[in-house]
Amino acid sequence: MKRLTAEVEGLDSLMRKLDQLPEAIGEKVQRQILMDAGEIIAELARDLVPVDTGDLRGSITVSDTIVGYDGQGLTLGLGGTVTVYIGPQRNSKPDGWYGHLVEYGTIKMAAQPFMRPAFDSTKGQVQSRIRNDLAAAIAKAAKG
Repeated sequence: MKRLTAEVEGLDSLMRKLDQLPEAIGEKVQRQILMDAGEIIAELARDLVPVDTGDLRGSITVSDTIVGYDGQGLTLGLGGTVTVYIGPQRNSKPDGWYGHLVEYGTIKMAAQPFMRPAFDSTKGQVQSRIRNDLAAAIAKAAKG
């Protein structure tokens, strides 16, 4: 019985490119992808937040540095070490220290959610953005 053999050309080159992928989608690239996707949520949250002085609206940011995070915003990550925070920042200018009181309400004030509705309304768009940006980063790395 004859044995069939085949030779695949370019496999070494492909393997080298695949080995480079972790660098191509490293922390810097992941951070930028998450920051861009997080801005989709933040933009809608800024539109939904009730405005009195404008400080709370102005404090809603997307950041890889969490200033006074107390559970009033969202975190977005890819399962690795890179995470971004989306929501009101405390101890900043403007200061959004009271964002959780607006979001969840108090004994004397009804809840006026803005972060959760922003997330719920944009999660499909955010997932698509992350998926497309990751695919583009991988394709760019594969081209060398």
